[in-house]
Amino acid sequence: MNQRRREVFDLPGWWRQAVVYRIYPRSFADANADGIGDLAGITSRVDYLRDLGIDAVWLSPFYPSALADGGYDVDDYRNVDPKIGTLDEFDEMVAALQAACERARASDDLRVVVLRGAGGHFCAGGSLGSFAGAIGQPHAHGPDPLVGVNRAYGQLLQALSTLPQLLIAAVQGAAMGGGIGLVCAADHVIAAPDATFATPEVRLGIVPAQIAPFVLRRLGEARARDWLLTGQRWDAAQALRAGLIHAVAEGDLDAAVQVPLRAIAAAAPRAVAATKRLLDEASAVPLHAVLDQAALAFAHNLRGPEAGPGLQAFAARRAAPWALQDGVQA
Repeated sequence: MNQRRREVFDLPGWWRQAVVYRIYPRSFADANADGIGDLAGITSRVDYLRDLGIDAVWLSPFYPSALADGGYDVDDYRNVDPKIGTLDEFDEMVAALQAACERARASDDLRVVVLRGAGGHFCAGGSLGSFAGAIGQPHAHGPDPLVGVNRAYGQLLQALSTLPQLLIAAVQGAAMGGGIGLVCAADHVIAAPDATFATPEVRLGIVPAQIAPFVLRRLGEARARDWLLTGQRWDAAQALRAGLIHAVAEGDLDAAVQVPLRAIAAAAPRAVAATKRLLDEASAVPLHAVLDQAALAFAHNLRGPEAGPGLQAFAARRAAPWALQDGVQA
């Protein structure tokens, strides 16, 4: 890390002084030479971005969009514009993020990591598009590929939660499904007043497999059971009362992030890292073992009889077959 970057990260409000490189995916790098930038192009230029000496990258929206408002008029927050890439290429970006976590873990100069979304939302969860052919279908033989795919997200959450640096999540818009895992992996969470939080998986007929252990750690068993088993939606005030988040921004979210940044500036980095390790080791059951079992439960349930009807009902905006209205099944 160069001297300028050391000086930036030593400041309480370092992120205000940081060099943020904004990427427009449609024009940054074109991996398949079709005249439109794509996610694969961004991934291919990671070394270039590193050599620039920048402190952060800001991606403009890459969701499906009519482009009436520069990509911010999003049609589907759960998918990727096919002109820009695929969900598999998005997964490659997730892997690159995980590699970035490992680099951060090895850095003695980095004191804090701030995690936030783009396009007005924190994270609306993952897409099951790549699982479409497996929904409701039994697995023939051998290791179930769904297990590995699901477990990979848990590995990302675990990598984030075990970073030696303080991890701050700044939540705006929707944090749902897998996005709740990111919230619960963070050490400190600040939300905009209009932020919403939800774990809708059971209403869709699927299991919140990889996020469940993190929700349990954050909320405790009683609240985690109530929330995960009912799929309720919380506003920022409810999330604060439940202990899911630590603060609600009174005004500008960026300004609110300064508060924990000033606090961590007074904390010794090695002491912070050692304390985080101690808290992780205090768990009675190793997290990796819990997540392994969660991935098996996810795969078994997705191939079972509920996921297909549940997801179809969600797409059609109608009640799932098991939903009760006034105590009677719909």
